[in-house]
Amino acid sequence: MLTKLRAGYLFTVSLVFYLIIIVFVAISTVLQPDRWSERTRLAKGAR
Repeated sequence: MLTKLRAGYLFTVSLVFYLIIIVFVAISTVLQPDRWSERTRLAKGAR
């Protein structure tokens, strides 16, 4: 019984970390979509 509880706990913790990473990536792409276009524009202007 203790083994099943431990396995369930580890699975839940890993799933939560996975979801946090996915949400972080999604939010960063939604909030800053023009970030890379600004960098390429600056790089073209510097040449």
